[in-house]
Amino acid sequence: MLVYLSFSGIGLGHASRSVALARKIRSMGLEVILSSYGDGLAYAKREARDIPILYGGRPSVWEQGAGGRPDVKKTVKKAPKHIIIFWNHLRAEVNNVEMTSPDLVVSDSRVSTLIAGAIFGLPQVALVNQPRVLISPMIERSGRKVLKKLARPVQLGADGLLGLIWSTSRAVIVPDFPPPFTIGGKLVEDLPRRLSSKLVFVGPLITRPPAPDSVRGEVDSKPRVLALISGPERERKDLLRVIESYLLSRNSLPFRMVISSGDPKGEGRVVSRGRDWVIYDWLPDKWTELTSADVVLCRAGHTTIAESLMAGKPLILIPVPGHTEKEANAASVESMGLGKILPQEEFAYGLERVVEEIVSDDSMRSRLDNFVDRFSRWDPLDRAASIIAASSD
Repeated sequence: MLVYLSFSGIGLGHASRSVALARKIRSMGLEVILSSYGDGLAYAKREARDIPILYGGRPSVWEQGAGGRPDVKKTVKKAPKHIIIFWNHLRAEVNNVEMTSPDLVVSDSRVSTLIAGAIFGLPQVALVNQPRVLISPMIERSGRKVLKKLARPVQLGADGLLGLIWSTSRAVIVPDFPPPFTIGGKLVEDLPRRLSSKLVFVGPLITRPPAPDSVRGEVDSKPRVLALISGPERERKDLLRVIESYLLSRNSLPFRMVISSGDPKGEGRVVSRGRDWVIYDWLPDKWTELTSADVVLCRAGHTTIAESLMAGKPLILIPVPGHTEKEANAASVESMGLGKILPQEEFAYGLERVVEEIVSDDSMRSRLDNFVDRFSRWDPLDRAASIIAASSD
């Protein structure tokens, strides 16, 4: 049986979980071919050299304003460009599916892949942590009265269209914890019945982190903060500039800080170093750093949150302003008492306070321990791979 697994190339969360899932599928004796674009393609070419990967279209991301904020006005203005890029993706996926003749198509958040699979009448499985895209809040913030009047109709239209597209699959795998522990929160609420009836919450598709005692290094009196910066390039670089400015303005820190700039083409090089901090272009040993950390700072990307929680680490969440998915993720984590939101504009004067609040919060530590214990026996990769294997029948 040959599985064609295509994933979104925006950021690295889709790429890392799809590569992990592909390896699990192969361990079951099935063949796998991957497809992606942009950062996701670059990641897979480096991290999964043993798995065939095909070009799935041109690099693509929504229009962005300052700080990586999604820009609705620019996106609408440049709609023809995005339509052309989508057509490019669809052509690439149709060609790939026709060339490889798979038995099953799996799409991680790619509409073009599901359309390509449907064209050839193939069984399909959707993998998506954001079944519902919160478009109306972005439109409301656009400042354009004409657009604001369209917010609700556009949201309803998007819910209906995406619900229809995802529901054409035999199963819709949600790589998240089940309610009420869902990272995505509002992103899985108010879904059409035809879609909600197919959702299967399998848990995050991540490689299980090692036990803390197996990697913990020398004891340090200062807390260890690990900053995992992910997302499209503009989002990463904007936060990195804020962090670098903060670090260079201080002679010493009340904690140790390790920063990964999240460059998918990075080679594990040290970009810069200070007395209490170091910045890598790509973290050479993420699991060692993650398991040794006391606090994880991130952009509120789904995969980074999942990895941190399963390692039992509290989070400082700095979602991209106006990015509704990451804002929803951050709000869910904070509401569960497993982390705190730190607005980007408050970083310079708020980071030290938030770190101190988190490391001294025994109740948060207890909630994290309970969370890890609740899901420690889950094997999300096995659950997802089993659904995929059964969906070809």
